[in-house]
Amino acid sequence: MSRLNQIIVQGNLGRDPELRHTDSGKALCKFTVATWRSDGGTQWFHVTCWEKTATAVGENLKKGDVVTVIGRHESREHDGKTYWDLNAFQVHFGSKREADTETRREPPKKAPAVQHTKARWDDNEIPF
Repeated sequence: MSRLNQIIVQGNLGRDPELRHTDSGKALCKFTVATWRSDGGTQWFHVTCWEKTATAVGENLKKGDVVTVIGRHESREHDGKTYWDLNAFQVHFGSKREADTETRREPPKKAPAVQHTKARWDDNEIPF
């Protein structure tokens, strides 16, 4: 299998994973991952994984958990919207969402602008 079309996505599960089995018995799991864009918006990925990965995801992850997904990316258009699909090769588990916390995760704050100041020192203080 060629892996030239490979993407790495890290974010939070948007809902609990849906684990099922095909008629032939193969495990299949689908879930969504939300990532934060630089403009403050959210980018959603629809992820599908199979076999052992599907079983591990379905049995261990919940909405809000952090994951890193490595897989093949495809996009599709539907009703004027672009959807990002990801067929996962690997899913790495991150931190768990606290059971008691129902707060919405906020996107990272932009770093404040750094003001550069001209350094002032005595040339005699420089050790070289």
